[in-house]
Amino acid sequence: MNAIYMWDVGTDKPKHILKGHKGGVNSVVFNPDGQTLASGSADNTIRLWDVTGKHMRTFKGHTGNVNSVAFSKDGRTLVSGSEDGTILLWNITSTDSTK
Repeated sequence: MNAIYMWDVGTDKPKHILKGHKGGVNSVVFNPDGQTLASGSADNTIRLWDVTGKHMRTFKGHTGNVNSVAFSKDGRTLVSGSEDGTILLWNITSTDSTK
C-alpha cells in the first residue's frame, strides 16, 4: 500500500490519508513531540508529514527500499536503514544527509 492512514480513534474513521510514496510504505514513526510523522518506502525515499496530513519534505539518498526510520531523542535527526546496506542520518531542518 502506498498510502498511510491516520485514524481518529473516537470515530473509528480515517482522519487523514497521506499519499505520495510511489512504492509500499515499510516503516512509520512519530517524532518525540508527536507533531511530525516520518515514513520510509520501497520507492527508496523518506517523507515527512505534519499531523494534519500535509507533506513537508522528501529525503532521497538510498538506492534500495527504506525499511526502517527512527527519530533521535531530541527529534532533530532522523535515521533510516535501507536494503542498499546503508544507514543514513538526516538533519530534518536541512536537506543534507550523512552516511
